[in-house]
Amino acid sequence: MSSERKRKKLTPVSVIDISEISSGVYYLKLERIVDFIPGQVIALAMQTNLEPRLYSIASGLKDNYIGILFDINPDGELTPQLAALTNGDPVFASDPFGKFNCSPDRAVWIATGTGIAPFISMVRSGRTRNVQLIHGARYL
Repeated sequence: MSSERKRKKLTPVSVIDISEISSGVYYLKLERIVDFIPGQVIALAMQTNLEPRLYSIASGLKDNYIGILFDINPDGELTPQLAALTNGDPVFASDPFGKFNCSPDRAVWIATGTGIAPFISMVRSGRTRNVQLIHGARYL
């Protein structure tokens, strides 16, 4: 585990909603207890003694939740458990961190699959001018 992840304090937050938006792809809404900057990540775990996994925030600044976009890794230690969560269930989350931020200059964003999450956060937060998005996916 990286030293940065070791230092992250995990706090219990409640699941507000979870929906399968495509086969094996989920959007998880968590209780928002802190502010964030679009492009940041949070560490998630089902228990505080387990190694957390990092997820880009996909919600916007005005949303009253923290949104996480993920796809299930059938052999993964966390994503199958996340997909089984229901409203009100607890999950442990760090405060947002990271510096994948976008300047107001012209930008070309490139993402594949659920890697589009930080760009969703930026768009939902109002960053829409002078931006071109190229998104790749395995299937239409």
